[in-house]
Amino acid sequence: VARGQQLYSQWCTACHAADPRADSPRVASNNPDVLDFAITSRSDMRFLGAVLSNADVDDIAAYIGSVVDPQSTVQPQLGWYWNPAESGRGFFYERRGSAIYMAGFHYEGDGRADWFVVPGYVESGRFAAAMVELAGGQTLTGPYRAPQATPSPGFVQLGFGSTSAMTLTWPGGVTPLVRFPFGNDGSLQAPQAGAPESGWWWNPAESGRGFAIEFQGSNVFICGFMYDDAGLPVWYLTAGAMATPMRYEGTWQRFANGQAMAGPWRTPIVSQPNAGSVVLSFSDTRNGTMTLPDGRTIPITRFLC
Repeated sequence: VARGQQLYSQWCTACHAADPRADSPRVASNNPDVLDFAITSRSDMRFLGAVLSNADVDDIAAYIGSVVDPQSTVQPQLGWYWNPAESGRGFFYERRGSAIYMAGFHYEGDGRADWFVVPGYVESGRFAAAMVELAGGQTLTGPYRAPQATPSPGFVQLGFGSTSAMTLTWPGGVTPLVRFPFGNDGSLQAPQAGAPESGWWWNPAESGRGFAIEFQGSNVFICGFMYDDAGLPVWYLTAGAMATPMRYEGTWQRFANGQAMAGPWRTPIVSQPNAGSVVLSFSDTRNGTMTLPDGRTIPITRFLC
């Protein structure tokens, strides 16, 4: 918010009011996509595309939101969240404007790895939405098949405590979450220079599965959510050091027997230590390719919720 205020004063006040509530900038409150559209579609704003980065646009929208809608000023950072007292499951969170796309990676009562996604919108500083579970979709290396929706297991509410903490209320109870640190020394670190964007990634031609990717320091932590041969949801994890700021080579692992949604904590096991190799090669901050264990290379791009 503070940086967004500086950028707004530098680039916006010459044409707009100093108070964003008094002029058209108010429509970009916590919504960087609106600001992106204005920059690309208005001839008098197009020059800003050469001077403002994606992060700059996000910051300006956050500043405008802090003035227009002060109730929504607390915005947790994008990335991996967990409860350190209940390790073995994790939650990936991204917010753009008022839109949130979150996923939980956990286990069923029988020990099978499972996942859900929660798409929705913040209203009056609060977030509540139905959990979405799918089945029958594409496997890690199989041909594309469209998934089918299954009954929702319930609702999720998020309470925003700070930029690195939130409270998850779901059918599993009330779970405090904090940012998951995995930087070079196990700390929470900013990505190294030249790294791609952290966030949700996918292949638009193969919808129904996706990849939660976060960069900290020179390390990356990735979960892929998809389906097993029987069509049941499953997830794979790969993590480690980047070979270069734009390239990663690793191995997919599969887990089982961890904590179920409403169950007591239990330590998961690595059920498949080597589910195949993975190579990520990025061409820029929002585009790249992924080489799957069968050698097939697919395009991946940022999924902007």
